[in-house]
Amino acid sequence: MKKIAVFNDLSGFGKCSLSASLPIISACGIECCPLPTAVFTRQTAFDGYKYYDLTDMMSSYFSDWQKEEFEGIYTGFFINARQMHLAKTFICNHTEANTVLIDPVMGDNGSAYPVCTDEILDGMKDLINYATVITPNLTELSMLTGVDFESLKNSSFDYIASVARDLFSDKLKTIIVTGIHIRGKIYNLIVSDKKYDTVSSHMFHGSFSGTGDIFASVVSAKLVSGKSVKTAVKTAVKLISKSANATLKVNTDSRYGVQFEKYLYLLR
Repeated sequence: MKKIAVFNDLSGFGKCSLSASLPIISACGIECCPLPTAVFTRQTAFDGYKYYDLTDMMSSYFSDWQKEEFEGIYTGFFINARQMHLAKTFICNHTEANTVLIDPVMGDNGSAYPVCTDEILDGMKDLINYATVITPNLTELSMLTGVDFESLKNSSFDYIASVARDLFSDKLKTIIVTGIHIRGKIYNLIVSDKKYDTVSSHMFHGSFSGTGDIFASVVSAKLVSGKSVKTAVKTAVKLISKSANATLKVNTDSRYGVQFEKYLYLLR
């Protein structure tokens, strides 16, 4: 069975990060090998959460995993810049991984997350050079490129694609800009060297925690399975759309995430 090493936090509540990646990647027929960067009692949208930094344990994972081979590597939330340096070392030591997806979890809605320091931003700017694909939202694209968020938010796909291409490196050749809101729809912009493509869905009222983690989990697994980028994005969008719609019908607190479990069959 093909394997993906997944760097992310583990939250007790919120259906995000590793608690989303484990069932989703597994449902795609890929073994999900979790490497937790931190453990949270509940995801950070809740007040009063507690967490434990697992940076010191990451080296133990690396020494134990050094003889393992991975077809994919997927990174999400990092709690400090040292973790990103360790992840870079891991990526460089596992050149057999044909898919390296980095989700630069740093902000949303025009603002950086409180935990995103300048040191973390600088570390992410370096780390993405070792990815084959990244999945920033518009806020994170703004942070990575220095281009004003409002100008990106109100710009054409052509302009957003040109800004994204400035991040390309010898290895990074695909950027998926997520969550672009235009006239009642949410677009995901797939940017390659010479063209771009879009996959859209209906815009739901409200914002749900964990959908970015679901998206990146599906895309990484489908790419490792040999699917095209557009097919991977379409599958992720379908899962999120159906899950969000079902969650809206039962009117649960959006901080708990979407009810994706009943739609995992879509990933087979």
